[in-house]
Amino acid sequence: IYMGFTRLHMHAVGEALTAIKLALRIFTVDAYLDTYARGLCLRILGMALFYAGDLSGATSNLKSALSVFEKLNTEGKYDEVVASCLTELGSVIAEGGRPKEAIPMMKRALRMMRKTMGDKNASTANCWNNLGSTYTRCGSIVKANMCLNNAYLVFKKSLGKYHFETAACLMNWRIIDLHRGDNKTARDKLEKALERLIKGCDRLN
Repeated sequence: IYMGFTRLHMHAVGEALTAIKLALRIFTVDAYLDTYARGLCLRILGMALFYAGDLSGATSNLKSALSVFEKLNTEGKYDEVVASCLTELGSVIAEGGRPKEAIPMMKRALRMMRKTMGDKNASTANCWNNLGSTYTRCGSIVKANMCLNNAYLVFKKSLGKYHFETAACLMNWRIIDLHRGDNKTARDKLEKALERLIKGCDRLN
């Protein structure tokens, strides 16, 4: 599982798929069907398939992962994991051309994350960001703008303005301006995001 997870974050999708499929063979035994480890395997496999372009396989595995986590979450112990899985599943469904179907999942994920992690946490910001992006796909520009504004402010406070997630959110937010025909504001946000990404990389070096 660890190898699959690390390879996925290194964007070595092929290696991640190989590792996680091997791990999943162990967790198909009845004794492991409803365990956190199996849910984690299914979740990682779902995201690896998503990055590999297999939206159908990604959706199927993320739904299975969500089912496992929901069964385990009887006392709210895994609210954060359920919320993250909902966000990932919603993102895959939206990417597949069904953003309206994804909205209820994204909204539920945001409610759970705010309750569990609070309003100033980067995970909550990520939920705001994904919900905003999905609203943009639906053409709900006012709602999208509100969500992305919240995401940006939380990312900026929790991670700093030079963090990759903060800059990526700013680039995401500029799409709202393009929808409104405000090309100047969109360009300004893009330039600011790129400048911060460069400064952020310089700080790491």
